[in-house]
Amino acid sequence: MSQPSSDLANRRAEIDRIDSEMQRLLQDRAKVVLGVLRAKKAATAAGDVTPPFRPGREAEVLRKLVASHTGDFPTASLLRIWREIISGATRIQAVQRIAVLGGAGDIWDLARDHFGLGSVYEAVATPAATFALLSDQAIAAAVLPVASADAQGQWWRELMALPTSEGAPQIVARLPFFQADTAGQALVLSPFPPDASSHDRGVVGLALQTPASAPEIAGLVEAAGLAAAEPPLTSGAFAWIEINGLIEPDAPALKAMAALPNVADTRVLGGYAVPLAQ
Repeated sequence: MSQPSSDLANRRAEIDRIDSEMQRLLQDRAKVVLGVLRAKKAATAAGDVTPPFRPGREAEVLRKLVASHTGDFPTASLLRIWREIISGATRIQAVQRIAVLGGAGDIWDLARDHFGLGSVYEAVATPAATFALLSDQAIAAAVLPVASADAQGQWWRELMALPTSEGAPQIVARLPFFQADTAGQALVLSPFPPDASSHDRGVVGLALQTPASAPEIAGLVEAAGLAAAEPPLTSGAFAWIEINGLIEPDAPALKAMAALPNVADTRVLGGYAVPLAQ
């Protein structure tokens, strides 16, 4: 065997050794996941129901990977691998059912890219049907188009009309979390509230007595002592407001906003870890 051929064979053998070690580590990780599953079952039996997934923690895992990554391996490929590791770990615990509003196009692709091969997907025709599945905890999460003022993106107005009882659907993530040649944007809803990460946005829905402009609504946000992350989205007498950081329903600033002139109702709609793409 010539020297170049021998060198190539040695390098391939080293790759095979690394591949075997990576597989062994994944097997070790799966054993730890089973321990997590046992702990979750014990917590549930004690009355502390745990969410099927933790989008804030998942965001922190990916942020840490990006911060520590060096070398020539593409960052997007690294993050895609970890999303599938997370998906596989969740599948060990339970089969996640993910509803996709409309069930086609960019939204479907975003859902599959984020929740991976370990989940089961189903199309849902209407926001109302989606919210009902979430409220009944018949699904782990739902993926809907990003909020907008057009017909497809106004589902958040229906969300505001739902009861605020425990288990009501809430926004917990925004997609895509990282750029991987996907088109469009979407939001993920869950029956559980979002968990905090190091960089979050909270979402507040506002119902007004009479319609107001985006600058007028921005003035209400400022008067309540909240820090808007971007200009409000308006739709008739409703507004979608994104603020810096998650916010609790009983936050003093939210109560202050509810007491302002022209404000009929306020509602915390959830929040999300800010994507790496933003």
